[in-house]
Amino acid sequence: YDANDMMDSDLLLPDFIGINDIETWSMMKLPLKISMGPYAFPINETLNNKVSLWKGDITNLEVDCIVNAAKNSLLGGDGVDKAIHRAAGPRLNEYVQKRKLTCPTGKAVLTDGFDCAALNIIHTVGPTNGDPSTLSQCYKACLDIVAVKKIRSIAFCCIATGVYGM
Repeated sequence: YDANDMMDSDLLLPDFIGINDIETWSMMKLPLKISMGPYAFPINETLNNKVSLWKGDITNLEVDCIVNAAKNSLLGGDGVDKAIHRAAGPRLNEYVQKRKLTCPTGKAVLTDGFDCAALNIIHTVGPTNGDPSTLSQCYKACLDIVAVKKIRSIAFCCIATGVYGM
């Protein structure tokens, strides 16, 4: 082929999505108000302008960090775990194997994003027994890493919602 004859549409590049291309809850007219069970939070416009609800392939998001619903071995699995490993490429598994990384259920581990659009991946292992307190620990462990590493943008997938039914 002649590279000069190629058109932009011929390039097979991923369709990465920038954080500014995702509508916030305020833009979507969906005020972030939680009032379930013992929790009741008032509408917070500052938060509504920062939080988004997005449906799509998390590996295409250009954010500082995405969260992976991982297996304890961190070597990939099914669902979103498989998609993230595929997008990150083989260097993710090489990194995990070389450092003998694992992750206990309810905890979280940070790695580079490698070939993902995201700079980093936080891997967390959700409960397989339906325990909501362990699921809560997963989200808290991820947010603890965000705070310590000063990560400014993060995309969470749903954790343990597939075959584990959370």
